[in-house]
Amino acid sequence: MKISLASNIIFHWYGIPGGMKMLKECGFDAIDFDLGWMQHWACLDNPELTRWESASEDELLEHMRPYKEAAAEHDIVFGQLHATYPTYHKTEEGRRRIDHLMNRQVMLCGYLDCPRLVIHPGYLEYYEQLTDEETWDANIRLFSSLIPALKNTM
Repeated sequence: MKISLASNIIFHWYGIPGGMKMLKECGFDAIDFDLGWMQHWACLDNPELTRWESASEDELLEHMRPYKEAAAEHDIVFGQLHATYPTYHKTEEGRRRIDHLMNRQVMLCGYLDCPRLVIHPGYLEYYEQLTDEETWDANIRLFSSLIPALKNTM
C-alpha cells in the first residue's frame, strides 16, 4: 500500500525538489497530482487560448520534467493525476478545448509513469442542467474521444 497526499500547494511553499523531499520525510510514498493549473473554469469562456492549450508537447514535458526528476530522486510515485475541471462546456468550441486538454493530460500521465487519471464526469452548473440523456451523451463523447490517447500511452 502507498501512502499518498493530494496537494500541489506544497510546491508553492517549498519548491519542487523541497516539496518532494518534504513529502518523503513525512512518510508519503505517492502524490495525487492536480493538473487543474492547465485550465481554469472561466478560461473556457475566453476566446483566447491559455498558455497550456497553445504550448507544444515539448514545452509541457519540460514543465513537468522537474516534478518527474524530483519525484524519482525522493522515491515518490505519481499515484494518480487529477484532470482539469470542468470536463463539459455548453459550446462546441469549449468542448473542443476540453478534449484537447484531456488528451494532453493523458499524455502527461504516461510521461509521469502514472497509472491513473481522475476525470470527473461533465455536466453544467445546477442552474443550467442538462437532461440525463444529454449528460450521458456528453460523457460518452468525452471518454470515447480519449480512447486513442489512452491506447497510445499503454
